[in-house]
Amino acid sequence: MKRLMIAAALACACVFGANAAQAADAAKAPFGVVNMTKLYTDSKAGKDAMAWLDSLQKDAFAKMEAMQADLTKAQEAKDQATADRLQVEVQALAYALQNTLTKEQERVVGIVTSSLTEILEKYRADNGLAAVFSAESLQVFDPKLDITNAVMAVYDKKTLDFGQKPSLELPPSGTPLTSTPAPAPAAQPAK
Repeated sequence: MKRLMIAAALACACVFGANAAQAADAAKAPFGVVNMTKLYTDSKAGKDAMAWLDSLQKDAFAKMEAMQADLTKAQEAKDQATADRLQVEVQALAYALQNTLTKEQERVVGIVTSSLTEILEKYRADNGLAAVFSAESLQVFDPKLDITNAVMAVYDKKTLDFGQKPSLELPPSGTPLTSTPAPAPAAQPAK
């Protein structure tokens, strides 16, 4: 009977010891949680990106309004040939501007995302974190794990360069109005 009691005590000690070891391992592998939406919208880089895109969109709308005004003048002057040409140009410009704005938005968001990923990785490594999770993907978490403001403080020190704004001019006649080049033809297998 004594052996059975000793074996049971040893089994309990092993179970409790394993749980204590797991708890200690969890304490050694801290995690951080960030509110990605807040980082995108409230950070200096996020605000700069929005201002960049808003400015481009305003320029595009101004260009469309000017061309639309020319079309209206031609229609009022009963200059049908000019009105027909301008109508085609207005439609082509609208399509080209939509493609340009979409492409620029994707490019700018890519720059912001890439720089934010670099900042998160550096913060994670510098602070000994095992991982950083998006708060939006977690149902619940301890608020002590939220590192959003600390990451934002580091991120706000970084200035992003979005380069030059794209042209808002109508492409020359005969140029495709797509924002991406046509794919290259597929290679034919050798016979």
